Amino acid sequence: MDIKAEVAKLVAKFTGDPDLLSKFKGDPIGTVKSLVGENFSADDIKNIADQIKDKLPAGGVADAVGKITGMLG
Repeated sequence: MDIKAEVAKLVAKFTGDPDLLSKFKGDPIGTVKSLVGENFSADDIKNIADQIKDKLPAGGVADAVGKITGMLG
């Protein structure tokens, strides 16, 4: 499986769903594992979660939700 592609897919999913983003912020590894299933090893899942954290807005959930809300008008 392609980790970069999975990270991109999940970042898009998290930025488009504030509830899922909030769940990710509370339990990043558990959330990633629930979304990718058994397709990746535990180390890969941790790596994916870390890469997603790097790609999400620095301000956290509040900033991400604010940006999403702003885009929706």
